[in-house]
Amino acid sequence: MSYQLHQKTPVLTSMNGRGAMLRTVAYHRVAADGPTSTRATLQRYDARGHRVEQWDPRLSALAETDTQVMANQTTCFSLSGQALRNESVDAGWRLTLYNAAKQTAFRWDGRGTSSRCDFDEQLRPVALFEIAKGQTDERCDEHFVYAATGPEDARRNRCGRVLRHDDPAGSLWHESFAVSGQPLIETRRFCTALTAPDWPDAPLQTERYTTRWRYNALGVVIGQTDAAGHVRTFDVDIAGRCSASQLDGVAVLKSCEYNAFDQVYREQAGNNVLTIARYSPVNGQLLSLKATTGTGHLLQDLHYQYDPAGNIERIQDQAQPVQWFAQQRIEAVNTYRYDTLYQLIEATGRENASQRIGPGLPGLELFASRDDSRWRNYSQTYSYDSGNNLTTLKHDAGTGNTVLRHMAVAHYSNRSLLMGDGAVDFAGGFDANGNQQQLAPGQWMLWDTRNQLHQVTQVVREAPDGQDDDVETYIYDSEGQRVRKVRRAKTGGGEQISQVLYLPGLEIRTQYSDEELHVVTAQAGRNHIRVLHWAGIHQDQWRYSLNDHLGSSTLELNETGELISQESFYPFGGTSWWAARSMVHAQYKTARYSGKERDATGLYYYGMRYYAPWLQRWISTDPAGEIDGLNIYAMLNNNPITYRDLKGLVKDKAVPNVIHHFWQGDLKNLEQHHSNLRKISQTNSTYKVELHVLPNPDQEAHLAALQSSLGSGVKVSNIKDEKWFKQFQKKERYQQFEASRNGERSHLASGSDIIKTELTYKLGGVFNDVDNVPIAPLPSTLQHKENTLMTAGPTQFNRWGGEKGIHSSTFATYKKNPILKEMNKESFKKFKAMQHIIYRRNEQTANPDDHFKMISETAGSLHFSRELKRLDTGFNTALEKLMLTSNKYDEGNIIFDKYFKPTTTTGAGAFDEDQMIALLNAMSAPGHVMI
Repeated sequence: MSYQLHQKTPVLTSMNGRGAMLRTVAYHRVAADGPTSTRATLQRYDARGHRVEQWDPRLSALAETDTQVMANQTTCFSLSGQALRNESVDAGWRLTLYNAAKQTAFRWDGRGTSSRCDFDEQLRPVALFEIAKGQTDERCDEHFVYAATGPEDARRNRCGRVLRHDDPAGSLWHESFAVSGQPLIETRRFCTALTAPDWPDAPLQTERYTTRWRYNALGVVIGQTDAAGHVRTFDVDIAGRCSASQLDGVAVLKSCEYNAFDQVYREQAGNNVLTIARYSPVNGQLLSLKATTGTGHLLQDLHYQYDPAGNIERIQDQAQPVQWFAQQRIEAVNTYRYDTLYQLIEATGRENASQRIGPGLPGLELFASRDDSRWRNYSQTYSYDSGNNLTTLKHDAGTGNTVLRHMAVAHYSNRSLLMGDGAVDFAGGFDANGNQQQLAPGQWMLWDTRNQLHQVTQVVREAPDGQDDDVETYIYDSEGQRVRKVRRAKTGGGEQISQVLYLPGLEIRTQYSDEELHVVTAQAGRNHIRVLHWAGIHQDQWRYSLNDHLGSSTLELNETGELISQESFYPFGGTSWWAARSMVHAQYKTARYSGKERDATGLYYYGMRYYAPWLQRWISTDPAGEIDGLNIYAMLNNNPITYRDLKGLVKDKAVPNVIHHFWQGDLKNLEQHHSNLRKISQTNSTYKVELHVLPNPDQEAHLAALQSSLGSGVKVSNIKDEKWFKQFQKKERYQQFEASRNGERSHLASGSDIIKTELTYKLGGVFNDVDNVPIAPLPSTLQHKENTLMTAGPTQFNRWGGEKGIHSSTFATYKKNPILKEMNKESFKKFKAMQHIIYRRNEQTANPDDHFKMISETAGSLHFSRELKRLDTGFNTALEKLMLTSNKYDEGNIIFDKYFKPTTTTGAGAFDEDQMIALLNAMSAPGHVMI
């Protein structure tokens, strides 16, 4: 990283009198000696404080001279504060109406699609109806049947649960459920037709595909039998993590070992290939990834270098030899450079000499005929506009091998198309909801009523009804996951049909030649395995995939560790080169970049939408909205090397946009914080605000009144009804929580500290004590390095000799952060060591001050701080630095002093530790106290 590049490029924020963010200004520069431009993001609010407009830098600047410009996102709210109408310049408009229970009852969108949902007397959905534009009759798209409460239903633990769910793909039956609520037996039947069904009369295929699961007492899967009868078994360690697995009695993963941060650092696959990962002891960043065969032959040896912000700057595979051709030294080294907004602007690497930038794969190299003349170095440079749209890609592979590609961006939106010889037609290039209409000229794409890609026409022929065209059709279940793919191609010999059925842990692939292939998929530690089983053939093909840090399949090995295929990728996912033992071996590789399936169209399917690597953007808008920024087509905020998108929604390790609060005990004592909770909601319009409540038993009926008092901006829920809490009740650590509540010397503050780290480990998001006063809105996106927490600034605990630490009253994290897992484990370990004393009446706890110290060392800010120091050595350095400076915001992960002021009822932040202890001692146990 060039430090000169980032000089004088702060991010500035202005707020209104309510503390809501109005304007954010960032400074953009691509070269240290280059010009600096400002990027202003604007937000506007109505009289009640609801955010009604969001403007990105490009459109906000354009609006200064053009009155026709609309905001990127415009929202209209009901009198109760619910978002009724959302209009996006990219995704179009959507209108939603809710019933009295705040469930979605009706929906309309800009494509002319309308839907409604019917509920039974228990407010359970029973049918979902849709009407597409141009249709007159509504169609039942989903239908639900619930189990009764008879003896057989009780025996199968399915009373009141969904027994049959008819969805756009077919029918899904749940025969029985585990104690944890997870399905034990599930059967899928597919619709006969590829068109949308109309339930309950849609015809079904006769085949039934049944999957069975086994769980341990904690609800962890320990066995699965797929629809073809293949049996997987899983061994788990004491922490519930997979330590070994078997498929049909054969070891797939022989061993898997984890470090304190839950990162896999050593694993041995079933083919005896040993993979060892090395991580930084300071921040947990991956430093190297090394794989060797059982005989010690080196297969992969990736080394990573980072800039201070955590962006990857260099990757080298030391297992690959240096090659020479045309006076070029060609190494297996990739380098990356970023602008001040951390967008990738330059990359270098090596590629196949016959490569052409586009949707197709480069020519396949065969291992037996590998030739150094087929290699060359390349560099790519990227330019973006102020709306984060790619505008120019320059691909340079030496003299006479430079390709320049330009993207045209719509004047009033972020819709973008590849520029060709003629004029760009944005009106015909996208539908009203922002779905791209052509993959390439003549290759039309059709979208279903849920804005999911339904069909791609790859070859157009003369028949006017399209029956001679080559098409690929996709079918999805109720969750939007693809469960069926059908490809039709015309040849001189007639029509060829191939199909893929996606079932839990199994893909059934049938070809026009009547070949039926079962692809059994399994996770093997960091890597993946795919077992290819042909019907009627006893010899299976085992394909172990070695992955890089993004999960991209770089090497495929067989059951003896021999190389099957090898592949490398450009930064945005295109294949730069690939090689295999033979064309036959190559054709069965489907999982490639980021571990996702590449279709015949060249598109990658991510789970919620499709990605076009040659365009470096998604072909439809983000189903989650602006969760990852106002440009809802951009791939990973144009930083695809550092981050990974798991489903097509948001960067991995992003903090969910929800602010959690917890209250237990008397609800009357919470009344003094009602206005504060409402203010937190008003200040942070980009976040959901939730209050998890564990009231006194005689007050459970008062939660509706509490919800009414707080308004629609704060969601109130009884924690006993939440899935994560029910799972927590089955864990050993629940004993600690129960002791804090019901022990002889109960301590509700300690119980709250136990809940806050358990809750955020499971759900992710921001935790905030109910009495922390908001002083500024949180950024719309919180992102932090792996194996770190975002916390408040430092303080001194005077009760412990001035020990430096961090209050746990507010912090943020991504889901299942291993820091929190280790923190919770250590807390319970300390509790077990003193459970005969703590929360009990005895000599050691007779002095409230001594008892408080004991509690704080097992759960609370002192434990929170000490664990951070123990688990993150870089935290100690940051803590010392911040205690000596007046600027508390130098460290990216210590930020919350800017957003919440911990002026609590106990004096946390308002009093020093001695004053706080005195106040705590004076307070009665039933009160809600935060340490």
